[in-house]
Amino acid sequence: MKEAMKLWFKEGYTDFDSSEGLNRNNPFELKRLNIIVGANNSGKSRFMRELACKIYIDEISLKNLTSYLQLLQKVGVLLNTFSVNDEWNTSAFEFNSFNFIKNNYTSNLEKLTQIKDQVNLAIARANSPSQSSYPTAYKIYDLYRRQSYNDNSYSKLFDELQNIIEELFSLEAEYELINISALKIFYINSLRSLKHFKPLESLAESEIEKTISNKNDILIHKSTIAPDGEEHTHVTKKEILDKLRKNTLLLRVYKDYDFLDHQIVTGEDFFEFLTDSLLGMPEERQRIDDYQAKLSHYFFNNEVVTLIPHRKDDSLHIKIGEAEQFPISQLGDGLQQVIILTYKAFLTTEPSFFFIEEPEMHLHAGYVKQIMKFLLNETDHYYMATSHSNYLLDMINEDKRITLYRIDKENVGNEENKYETVIRRCDGDRTILQTLGVSPSSVFLANCTIWIEGITDRLYFVQYLKKYLEELKITDQEKWEDYSRFIDGYHYAFVEYQGSNLEHWDFEVDSLEDVDSGKNKGLNAVLVTSNALVIADSDLKKKPRFNELEQQLGDKIAITQGKETENSLPRKFLVKKFFEMCPDNGLAKQGNKKKLAYSDEYEKYFTDIYQSSSKGIGKYFDTALNKMRRDGVVPQLETDETSFSFSDGNQGTIKSKTNFCQDIVELMQSEPWELTPSATELCESIFQHISENNR
Repeated sequence: MKEAMKLWFKEGYTDFDSSEGLNRNNPFELKRLNIIVGANNSGKSRFMRELACKIYIDEISLKNLTSYLQLLQKVGVLLNTFSVNDEWNTSAFEFNSFNFIKNNYTSNLEKLTQIKDQVNLAIARANSPSQSSYPTAYKIYDLYRRQSYNDNSYSKLFDELQNIIEELFSLEAEYELINISALKIFYINSLRSLKHFKPLESLAESEIEKTISNKNDILIHKSTIAPDGEEHTHVTKKEILDKLRKNTLLLRVYKDYDFLDHQIVTGEDFFEFLTDSLLGMPEERQRIDDYQAKLSHYFFNNEVVTLIPHRKDDSLHIKIGEAEQFPISQLGDGLQQVIILTYKAFLTTEPSFFFIEEPEMHLHAGYVKQIMKFLLNETDHYYMATSHSNYLLDMINEDKRITLYRIDKENVGNEENKYETVIRRCDGDRTILQTLGVSPSSVFLANCTIWIEGITDRLYFVQYLKKYLEELKITDQEKWEDYSRFIDGYHYAFVEYQGSNLEHWDFEVDSLEDVDSGKNKGLNAVLVTSNALVIADSDLKKKPRFNELEQQLGDKIAITQGKETENSLPRKFLVKKFFEMCPDNGLAKQGNKKKLAYSDEYEKYFTDIYQSSSKGIGKYFDTALNKMRRDGVVPQLETDETSFSFSDGNQGTIKSKTNFCQDIVELMQSEPWELTPSATELCESIFQHISENNR
């Protein structure tokens, strides 16, 4: 499953046009999970529904046709630069005998002509309105790769030609990899429930039949055609009618929007679906078993969950752990929502695109994030969700598979009652918090808190905890089952105290009568946050209040082995960043912007001493640079030259700490790595704290 893809709108898609935001000429980048936020009546639900329908009826493209044509035309221009004259030497080309039959030798001029003809044909096909598919670069590339040009006078041209053709080839391969219109579409409206509703026997059959007939013919037709072109058994109007009469919520959504009955997920069909699966083939029953196991792990604290279609009262039952089974209607609404939002996605094996209205409905804040983790980690589908939940925003920094779009309704040219809907990418837009109603009065909901110095520490620890669980799954299955159930925002939350501000907090209050913010003492942390574990840099030990804090917190304070959290980072990433940052001449002000190139022989300059050092990573880098200069790897300084410096101040903290952190986190998400011993120790302290406060 590709983690991101770009979509272009075809001609005529102007409902959501905007000069500043998304429009037909600009790509709409979709990731695995796409969150759409905006004020009420901004148009986010309408945009999502229309996008789903556009994808379904194939009015969205994976390619920017204009750019594709430009590349093809560039190939033609390059080929035309090869002059056809007497100076051409047939020995200039060396043909591969594997690709050419000896008895049918083709001259150079003839071969170039064939390539040009293929390019012109491809461009003509691309410009033809009757051509349903995009031109292929395969034939062009295949013709070119059969020959190698060894004349220096033309080598640069052929290099450029090869690069362009390979780019076309790459685009073709990507298009073949993802066929957006072949994805199954599912729509989960806000009308959803696992509860049993009485069938609408009294509903006029003619009314529903009229609604069925009014559905777009192209949608009805496409629903009966498989991606491979084979026609499915036609679904009769009577079958659709019977289904709609049995499912009240489905009927309502079916009448309101352009989706077909099999695309709408309301939860009402889960009883029949579960029954058919449990009475079906072995692989179907196994899939249900796997689903129940995942529900247990993600949402029921690893207690065994059994879903039971109870025929006596024609309702769905559930059994949790050793407790007696009971009707699903007696389960909390939040956990019912969990099942509705996950069962179709988990049990559908074909590549699909799910469009979900406000997944946070009836859910505890922490469960919103947990559902998204379930969908991303346990399924291979794409998702788009409208939302008013600010708890999803944290996930954008934690997971590169997620993106955030904001929709606003803006006035057009100051004309009264004339608006356009603007869609903007807003992953880092802080103003979105106000749109979602987040204010200083927001309260802590987690069962315990982990106090860290700042945002960079939080981003590091999010990755640390993920990696710790991955390693724990191999080394200690029992502990992994316990720790992996914890939800960020529900079982625990991070609090940033911003460095030396920790000295202004008091973690001990014996009585509310002792509370007086006017006194010259620390603010009362226990009144605004719950069950704190404080993680502090080692230099806190030198601060005046350390002894008092240690006495108040006891074993609820964890001190880094090295100066700060960066000292617990994997050495392989530190080395990589060193060479990305260090200029090849080691000067602070240099005309040459080249970076120092990595070599295995330089590994000797980087030891693990930084993990327990009282100096920061910037100082660690500076020391390595000085040693490399001493050994001649980097030139010696002249009298008027100043050495490049990684550190910011005497403590050796790395410069541009936030950017440095973002780069390291990106590496953590894309490359294999292992926790350092010091990072493992901090993770163990965190999980022990969380476990103690969530028993």
